Amino acid sequence: MKKLSVAEITRLVDEDMERDSYPAGFPALPPIPGARYTDERFYALELEHVLKRSWLFAGHIEDIPAVGDYLLFSKVGLSVIVIRGPDDSIRAFHNSCRHRGAALVNKPAGNLKRFVCPYHAWSYDLSGELRGVPNEYDFGCLDKSERGLVAVNVVNFRGLIFLNVDSDPQPFEDFADGIIRTFSEFPLEKLTPKGTFRIEIPCNWKALQNNFCESYHVTAVHPQTVAKWVVPHSYALHLMRGGHFTATTRKKIAVRIPNPDIPSLDHVDPVYDHHVVGVKMFPNGVSASDPSGFTWMTAWPTGPGTSVLEGVMLGYDDGDPKHEAYWQKRMDDNLMIVSEDLEVLQTIQQSFECGAFSDMICNYRERAIYWHHEEIDRRIGLNRVPPGLAVEPVLGAFVD
Repeated sequence: MKKLSVAEITRLVDEDMERDSYPAGFPALPPIPGARYTDERFYALELEHVLKRSWLFAGHIEDIPAVGDYLLFSKVGLSVIVIRGPDDSIRAFHNSCRHRGAALVNKPAGNLKRFVCPYHAWSYDLSGELRGVPNEYDFGCLDKSERGLVAVNVVNFRGLIFLNVDSDPQPFEDFADGIIRTFSEFPLEKLTPKGTFRIEIPCNWKALQNNFCESYHVTAVHPQTVAKWVVPHSYALHLMRGGHFTATTRKKIAVRIPNPDIPSLDHVDPVYDHHVVGVKMFPNGVSASDPSGFTWMTAWPTGPGTSVLEGVMLGYDDGDPKHEAYWQKRMDDNLMIVSEDLEVLQTIQQSFECGAFSDMICNYRERAIYWHHEEIDRRIGLNRVPPGLAVEPVLGAFVD
């Protein structure tokens, strides 16, 4: 997949702003069954075949800056330790002792010299090798070399840590090819966390994710926030294989002009001079990337009708304390925008669950929502999707 040039992106945004009719040759998007947001069978399939077999965002490299620092990934029924090893590499292991399965750590973060099981004191080094077994002579068939911690696939993508618990995962470079190319001229590794949030939300994780896949709602829901900064109807979508997409939106106000409140970067892809580039990474990551700082958000399912939205604000900081107020303001703005969305999202789930809403339709600018659903079905397998819940695949010819 080639990376679009600034001229190509600008042209696509201009065309979308000027368009006043449905694009010729583009298919009408079939209705999406509402039960996909409530059905427990479908939810179980999503966990097993989508979330537990995809590359998932686990944290930022700055969360584990020193040898022995770890973070605990506890989502979608998983418990995985991500740790910086003695050779400064990033490793990940299932949080399970190889003796009787007890959790090795319970705190969300910390620093370890070694792993010690709190149940029977089996100990492992930071590379996951089993080193100590009390009363080892009592085990008649123990081979310590075969009882090390179970490793989990992990990558450090320019500061963002992703893991995948599948035993034979698609290589990250293939899975995230479009995302990697999108950030190829963005100094992602120069950004560090400036703040985080976690919000429990009474809606299905896809409804939450769908909210960040279109700009159609911006004028109605965010008239005093987002609509003041971007042109909502300038929404040039670029669908990419694997369920990913980018959405480029024209800025109303340039925010790359250096001023005392904004730490400045030396070199950034010029597309950001006049645009915000929304990035959706399948299955549940999304951001509105911009060199002034942006929030990487992930929607985590906690049940068929509940989810958690987590966000980490990423930004460049030259160490000057005068910028602290700027980052606090950015975080406050993010929380205000999310709160505007939540007022609507919880009512959507109520409609799904009471049976008043049988299906949903998407317009052309909402086609990324449909693309997300298509990819979910592909990963589950159409033969496994419960009757009446599948979406018809229609967008394949419109994907890069």
